[in-house]
This record gives sequence, C-alpha cells and structure tokens, in this order.
Amino acid sequence: MNKTALLITLTLFSSFAVAGDFLIPLAEDKTLEEALEIFHEPMAELHHGPLEDGDIAPLRSRAEEFEVHIKKIMKANLSPIYSPRREEISGKIMDLKREVDSLVKAAREKSDDKVLKAAFDRMHDAYRELRKCLISPEKIIQRIHDEIIHPLWHESYPKRDIEAMKKDLPLLKIWSKLLKEAAKALKMDRVAKSAQEFEEMVVTTQETFETGNRELILEAVKLLHNAYHNLEDSLQK
Repeated sequence: MNKTALLITLTLFSSFAVAGDFLIPLAEDKTLEEALEIFHEPMAELHHGPLEDGDIAPLRSRAEEFEVHIKKIMKANLSPIYSPRREEISGKIMDLKREVDSLVKAAREKSDDKVLKAAFDRMHDAYRELRKCLISPEKIIQRIHDEIIHPLWHESYPKRDIEAMKKDLPLLKIWSKLLKEAAKALKMDRVAKSAQEFEEMVVTTQETFETGNRELILEAVKLLHNAYHNLEDSLQK
C-alpha cells in the first residue's frame, strides 16, 4: 500500500472511530441533571437501605431499573458551560453505562450476592465520578456563601466569636481548591485566578488565628470576606 492509500485508510478509520464514540449533545436545558437525579433515586434507596443491612434481594429485583435510567442519561443534553469537559463527561457516562450493563448482566445470570454487590459498588463509584465532573464554579461559590461565609460574617463575626470563626476554615480551604480546579477545567480563567487568591487568603487567615491576636484575626476575617466578594464578581465579568 502506497503512502497516499495508507493516509486515506487511516483518515477513514479515524472518522469512523470518532463517529462511533458517544458524545453528549450540548443544549441549554436541565435534562442531564434531571436524568441523573432519576438515576440516583433508586441507587440511594438501595445503598442506604437494604444493602446496608446485607439484603441483596431488592438489588436483584431492581437492577434493570438502572438500564432504563442510563438510557435517559445518554439521551440528555449537556449545558454549554461544561463544553470544555464535554469529551471527559461523555467518557464518564460511558463508564457508568458499562457498569450498569455489568450489574444487569450479573442480576440476569443470578450471580451470587458478592458479585452482584461488587457490580453495584462499581456502578455507584462510576456515578460519583461523573458527578464530580459536573460541579460548576457557580454552585461551589453558592455553597461557600451559604454554608460558611454568610454565617461567619453575619453571626460569628458580630459576636467576635473567635472559635466559631475558626472552625470552618479547613473546610473552606478544601472548597477553595475544588473551586480552583473546577474553574481551570472549564477554562474560566478569571474565576480560577480569584479562587487562587481566595485560597491564599484562607491560608493567611488560618495563620492569623494561630497568633491569637484578636485585632489581627478580625482584620483577616474582613479581608477574607472581601476576597469572597471578589469571587462573586469574577463570575459576572
């Protein structure tokens, strides 16, 4: 085969491979979120119910539900905000489908309890991995506000309650890192930069608490509050 013929063959093969892969369509709707919630409902009922007690029978009887629900996920649309992670998310959906297929196959073949439970656990892990890709910076910033910044600034700070202000800083540091990584993955450079600055301010605030100097601590909390507002502003620009 000459070079030209080989190039044409490889091009055709490549085109076929790409066309044969699953790639979730983009659209500004909530169909994927809704489909994931539907999928999660029976999974959570099983995980936090009978499976905790070692009862596998309900999983056997409900395994095929996930076959129906994964089809809804694969027919759903991805919000354009996640377009930079489109291929990654599509791959995670296919990972979840493979684990659903494995679970359903184990149930139909009447595999023993250990095999069925292991298949469920793999499916559960695949679902969580998919969910991790769908954490938006907006949602993280909202959680930071609702769970930490708002009570810190409107409850602990006015009371000058040093211990109350200090207790959520480790969690705040974790959230700031998650925010930074989510923003980077979605190529939201301005948000990622603000998240980096916010994370640095969290660390500085933690260090200030270690000094025991109340005046410095209160000033650091003010600066942390300002850094949070810079985060909110970064979403608007």
